[in-house]
Amino acid sequence: DLRAEDQERDPMIVFVVRDADGNLVRRLKAPNSSGMHRVEWDMRRPSLYPAGASITDNGGPMVAPGTYTAQLMSVIGNYVTPLTDPQSFTITPLFNTKLTATDRDELATFHRQVSELQRTVGATGRVVGETQERLDHLRAALFNTIDATPEQLAKLNAMESQLRKIRVDLYGDRTISRRSEPVAPSLSQRINRAAWSTDTTQGPTGTHREILRLVREKFPPLLEELRNLIDQDLVAFEKSLEAMGAPWTPGRIPVWRAE
Repeated sequence: DLRAEDQERDPMIVFVVRDADGNLVRRLKAPNSSGMHRVEWDMRRPSLYPAGASITDNGGPMVAPGTYTAQLMSVIGNYVTPLTDPQSFTITPLFNTKLTATDRDELATFHRQVSELQRTVGATGRVVGETQERLDHLRAALFNTIDATPEQLAKLNAMESQLRKIRVDLYGDRTISRRSEPVAPSLSQRINRAAWSTDTTQGPTGTHREILRLVREKFPPLLEELRNLIDQDLVAFEKSLEAMGAPWTPGRIPVWRAE
């Protein structure tokens, strides 16, 4: 009982926002202390940036005008309990733009597409960083592995070179840019630039649409190359080191070689 009490998560109060069709749009954390509190929704979907270790309710792309509902819920352990009935409200435009209702629905769709691509590109950048860390540890382990061969060092160098190329495509060529020479925008820079359009109620420009098309075209092969590098080459290399009794490295489950 004491262990269960020590491991119990703190209870949460959550506002749940849904659209007219009942689809979940946003969760917002509310204070669970006594007294009167105010919770504001910024009329945005949740941010799809790579998540941290703590729960946040940062906003992402704007929603389209329309009818929505908000409902107060309690979250205690595995139980989610409604505390209120859904309360309906309407988001209306301020009529200071020339966008029609159809334009606004199209704008919301464009924002969701950009947000999803930005989510994937941002997450891929994090994976690139984690993979580099694994390669750094493998290099140190290889140095202290008695049975290591020059061929394995060559494989490690090749993987690192491939990962460096992926990083350049994703973030740009720092070797050139840090010497004050012009470089083309990277995929990450392009999609982030398109994402800036989600901070306005105006429709996306032709440039924004072209950015989305270009990143959609060039990013999938890059992601597939990274996936093959990790799932095939890196995993096979880690297995070969484990078979030689190399020092442990992150991402590798050790095998006990009982004598």
